[in-house]
Amino acid sequence: NGRLEEAVDAAERQFRARLRLYGAAHPLTQESAGVRAVVRLRRGELSAAMSDYESLFSATLDSPGGWIDLDARGVRGFVLGVAFDEFMRHVVERSRRGERVDEALTDRALQLADRMSLGAAQRAITDSTARLLAGTPALRALLEQEQAQRQAAAQAFGRLNTALGEEDRLRRETQTDAFKARPEAERKAHAERLRLHREQIKTLQAEAAQARAALETQRQAIAAQFPAYADLVTPATPRVDVLRRLLQPGEALLVVHATESATLLWLIGADGRPAFATSALTAAQLATRVAELRRMLDVGEVPAAQRPALQPALLHAFYRDLLGPLDAPLRDVKSLIVASSGPLASLPLAALVTEPPVAGAAPAWLLRRLSVTQLPSAAALQALRRVARPPAAARALLGFGDPLFDASAKAPAASASSTAAGGRSLVVSGKPATRYDAEWGFRYADIPPLPETRVELTAVAQALGADPATDLVLGARATRQAVLTTPMADRRVVAFATHGLMPGDQPGISKPALAMAATGQDGESPLLELDDVLTLRLNAQWVLLSACNTAAGEQGGAAMSGLVRGFFFAGARSVLATHWAVETAPAAQLSSLPFREPALGSPSRADSLRQAQLALVDGRIGGGRWAHPFYWAPYALFGDPAR
Repeated sequence: NGRLEEAVDAAERQFRARLRLYGAAHPLTQESAGVRAVVRLRRGELSAAMSDYESLFSATLDSPGGWIDLDARGVRGFVLGVAFDEFMRHVVERSRRGERVDEALTDRALQLADRMSLGAAQRAITDSTARLLAGTPALRALLEQEQAQRQAAAQAFGRLNTALGEEDRLRRETQTDAFKARPEAERKAHAERLRLHREQIKTLQAEAAQARAALETQRQAIAAQFPAYADLVTPATPRVDVLRRLLQPGEALLVVHATESATLLWLIGADGRPAFATSALTAAQLATRVAELRRMLDVGEVPAAQRPALQPALLHAFYRDLLGPLDAPLRDVKSLIVASSGPLASLPLAALVTEPPVAGAAPAWLLRRLSVTQLPSAAALQALRRVARPPAAARALLGFGDPLFDASAKAPAASASSTAAGGRSLVVSGKPATRYDAEWGFRYADIPPLPETRVELTAVAQALGADPATDLVLGARATRQAVLTTPMADRRVVAFATHGLMPGDQPGISKPALAMAATGQDGESPLLELDDVLTLRLNAQWVLLSACNTAAGEQGGAAMSGLVRGFFFAGARSVLATHWAVETAPAAQLSSLPFREPALGSPSRADSLRQAQLALVDGRIGGGRWAHPFYWAPYALFGDPAR
């Protein structure tokens, strides 16, 4: 409201109270410093504000345990959101004015963008660990000790808070006229009580500090003994120098963060200084442009006569407006790893056009320059590359597909029709079955069958030299229980060809899930949910999610990114998903091409997918019928692009 002087007083009082109670290194004190930072930033006190922000970032970005202590929900979430938004606004405004932005600020902004991108997906993952803990007694024991130590620390600070309150009462009593009128002996006795109370406070402060240190030690033990769990539930937010060391020659990490006033971009390569740039596109403009481009690219459900013309000029304009500031350093990149959220996560960047279109010439697809891999966050790269890769699994494939959704019906026969595959639409009685409708209801058995997925999985099995009879689980056998009970650690590729469901797609669905075969048993869910994925044990180079909503989804793909991260935790190095529905024939070709012998000679998983896409673009597969990006662009590789 512009009442900055009042704000300074309020923020200062809160900070000093928490400093006295908790000490400077406690997350609650650091949170108060962040509140004070907002006021100082608005007052133009840049140096003091950034000093306070460093305290807040120490709690929220550098300390995963601190993020637990500062659970960003309710009022706290609002307050922290204000603090974070003000910092990002400051970075955006300086960059847009053409001012030099210190690398320390842009590094912190990247960490903050990465942390903010987790959002609802992180909470879904945190809430889905109960079944995982039940199957890991050693981890459960450590977490129970952490909880007990957290309670002990809270009790220690509670005792200290009570003592400080009593000390404050005794101190204020000495300032009254009535106290000053007392006999000297009484005043001396009161002073002695106050002295002894302050000695007690010192002891309580030491006990509280010791309890807090023990809590940090316990958390470090959990992270050391179960690093995969720490990466999943309390992911570290790596700095730029850490990310750079994770990259291989020819690789670069692109982080994109849209705000209300501009879009921030970071390009980090294995060598050299990171490039930081600002695009004038706002979050709203970005969403509008992405939706416009998707309508032009995703034409599967549009009648042929009504399909919009492909306009390479629009794809080039978006590349220029978003990535134009980074065009020069991008020319040296062979493998681009993109960490983005929101609407941009639903757009295949490989389909952007890097040069102004020339009449009669093929578009200059970004695909021709480099391969593209997606990540839910930059922190996911650290989780994937923190530990050495285990030896490759012995067997090639395990696939689940064409699940029977109606337990009372016979399994449908395989079909060679051009029904959507690799990303199917849920349509029931001519209506999209994406929400519950009280007028016409919804039954799991009404989900349309997917017989064409047998074609896809059979093609993948043939490419890998697997036996469809023993390595594919189809029809009524493709149940959730079959997934949970079939050993998978000995398979290099694990494939799911079915519908993907997002929160809200059916009544009671609060987490992303894959629709498996119905069993007809009361109380038995046919959905393979995030909770289930976390309990799987994989050693897979690829997980193939040939299902709708696996790369995109509600909230800009945030919830489905939780499912992808769940597969990473289970042991997958990469997940191949789709942005939209494609036809059966090209889907069968493209989903199997990366696994064929020539493609296996590619330097990376990302490049083998790129070569498969180029085969469709250049007409080596399909004779040119599948050169439109509708056929090749929807395939998205999440995870580690390297072999």
